[in-house]
Amino acid sequence: MYRSIFSPLSSRQRAANFESYWEYCRDRGGELDERERDLSRKRARLDSFRRHRVLSRRPLSEGVFRRNRVRLQDDPGGMDPKDLLFANLYRFAYHEWAAVTTGWEATVPLARARTITDKIARYHVAEEICHGRLFLEVFRTFHLDDLAWAPVDPATQRVYRIFTRLPGLLLDQPAFISELLGVVFYRFVDGLLDDCLPDEPEARERVRELLHEIMVDEVAHIGQRRNFIGPLGIAVAPHLLPWVCGWLFGEMLGRMPAGSRSLDNREMVAQGLAFDYSGLPPRVMERTWVPTQCIPS
Repeated sequence: MYRSIFSPLSSRQRAANFESYWEYCRDRGGELDERERDLSRKRARLDSFRRHRVLSRRPLSEGVFRRNRVRLQDDPGGMDPKDLLFANLYRFAYHEWAAVTTGWEATVPLARARTITDKIARYHVAEEICHGRLFLEVFRTFHLDDLAWAPVDPATQRVYRIFTRLPGLLLDQPAFISELLGVVFYRFVDGLLDDCLPDEPEARERVRELLHEIMVDEVAHIGQRRNFIGPLGIAVAPHLLPWVCGWLFGEMLGRMPAGSRSLDNREMVAQGLAFDYSGLPPRVMERTWVPTQCIPS
């Protein structure tokens, strides 16, 4: 049984975590290509997915998906569950893509990074950019070959530019909570795939494989972001969690497909507060990184 992500963390554990995480992410990601904002091993993995492409038997309802992918405009009760699920997933991934591509400008290039935390920050953003490419493969599984990330409106881009340049004292807690809630959301999406794609076994498993590839990094990011927060900050973080959840998701979770599982903002906050790495897919846990204070002795 893992310990809570909110468990106390000593200065010695923090130093060891930074070192072990830095070794882990370089081993998993490979060499950083600054010009392409890419990582060699992740590029190889993406190329493998593209070489061994899987296509759904039936595409998404393209007009419905495109109309609802940035802002939900149709009545969710009248939408096909598959279209609703992937429109919501696009919207979540789209905002992550907007944030990290803006955040890339706020991190120090690896050649000029002087501290291990600066190096980790650069790698972290590169990993998130790689996730944007993997998400597009999810949608291309449903025949959306020409799909790209929609341009970010100036107001949203300005918000992300301000957020990614906040000092650590203000940024570390919401960044940690965002990673935590993101994994809770991905776990929920993973659980919905069987309900929404009962007649698409090949496409369902390809989407799950892509999602797990992303989740391996995102689960590791929770512990990495936790490592930046001291005792006072981690005591305050649970009180910020409902606010960050509302900001990230709004009413989206109340407009997910109906299935055997349900998740609203209140339940998502409860799962975030109780997070201890249990209940995550074994295929994710065997490849991810967990901070020392959460590993049982």
